[in-house]
Amino acid sequence: MARFRHRLGQYPAAGALAEEALTLAPTETPAQADALLMLAMSAAGTELLAEAEGYYRRAADLVSEGDLDGASDLFAVYLTCHQVLRACGDGRAGEVLATARAALLERAALIGDEEMRRSFLENVPHHRALLHELTICPSCR
Repeated sequence: MARFRHRLGQYPAAGALAEEALTLAPTETPAQADALLMLAMSAAGTELLAEAEGYYRRAADLVSEGDLDGASDLFAVYLTCHQVLRACGDGRAGEVLATARAALLERAALIGDEEMRRSFLENVPHHRALLHELTICPSCR
């Protein structure tokens, strides 16, 4: 629901829902990373940039320290963290992208059919965007 509110430009409502999700999520879990990212996007939407950066950095800490295989959209979490860390000049941006790339290719390797594997990599928006980020940041491989 928070993502829906955010897409409608209802940033304070999205932030309130994300705050509620954060209080319900167990610590250091994918759900907590998702909630922190939504809080960051909501804060950025209302031009509270220092607050947004704080949320992004907390989410990035979870991404770089933990196993996010249970995230509702694992690659969206990785992508968002990478983009924000890169924009902030945080050296962890490359680490996050390299981790995302490894996880994405590991999942793709499980798909036996070549056409389906290519579709998985090229037609899923967050997967395609991550691969595009690698062209922007070749040293992040």
